[in-house]
Amino acid sequence: MQIRNGSNQIEPYKFQVYRFKRVMFGVNVSPFLLSATIKHHIEKYREQYPAATEMLDTCLYVDDVISGADDISQALKISKDADTIMKNASIKLRKWNSNDQTANENVWEY
Repeated sequence: MQIRNGSNQIEPYKFQVYRFKRVMFGVNVSPFLLSATIKHHIEKYREQYPAATEMLDTCLYVDDVISGADDISQALKISKDADTIMKNASIKLRKWNSNDQTANENVWEY
């Protein structure tokens, strides 16, 4: 590459090339990268935790999950399995909420 200086002469220009070692969150590809990373980790556990992986795969939008279950025991199992999957990816699931007050008070950490 060449650049013209103030007197309109062409001079060779030396570039210093830098690269990022981490992904900057807030750039427009960040949601895609987060989703791709989560899907990568989900696939590793599809056979071991089928209900939790299905829930994470279909009910996850960026970093929010909205899902349900037929009863509290099923909801607890799916949430604990999902927590295990994501913990192995170094992602902590939090802010659990339920319409069952007992689950909110005694089971999930906030």
